[in-house]
Amino acid sequence: MSMDFLTYCKLNDILIDHLPPLGVWRRYPTVDHPHKRNGAVKYMGDHGFVQNWATNLEVEVWKSDKPNSFDRAKLMRDVQAAEDKKRRQQREAAGKAAWILKQCQFGQHQYLKDKGYEDEQVNVWAKDGTKTMVIPMRVDGQLVGCQMIDEEGVKKFLFGQRTSGATFIFDNKGP
Repeated sequence: MSMDFLTYCKLNDILIDHLPPLGVWRRYPTVDHPHKRNGAVKYMGDHGFVQNWATNLEVEVWKSDKPNSFDRAKLMRDVQAAEDKKRRQQREAAGKAAWILKQCQFGQHQYLKDKGYEDEQVNVWAKDGTKTMVIPMRVDGQLVGCQMIDEEGVKKFLFGQRTSGATFIFDNKGP
């Protein structure tokens, strides 16, 4: 039975929706750990490697049943399209973060009060009767997104934003 690499990854409970870069190990969430990157894959075109750290003690090997039909040019186009999509989503998230931050008021937030910081002032976005603390995330000084914390302490990043290497500096004392 013919099985493509993405299907093989999904059978190993890796949450992946596009081909990773050729020849590079990449980490992905798994069914059992959807908020972590507990899975690893490496795609080589006509073969690949998959490991779900929670369920596989060994690396699983996928081999195409049609090794001579590997179209490297198509693969590179697909990989480029996925990278372009990722960059577009990152730009959109940065734009949305800027839009949200412009709507924020500086004030107190219940999350910080619950943590014992009653007097601290932060960016607060009031929307639909709820107050969300907004923490701008930057890479090399450039806004890439934001972390939002609701009054109960639920934390979320914007969809598609870059989080790798992103920081927020408190009081200019360090990251």
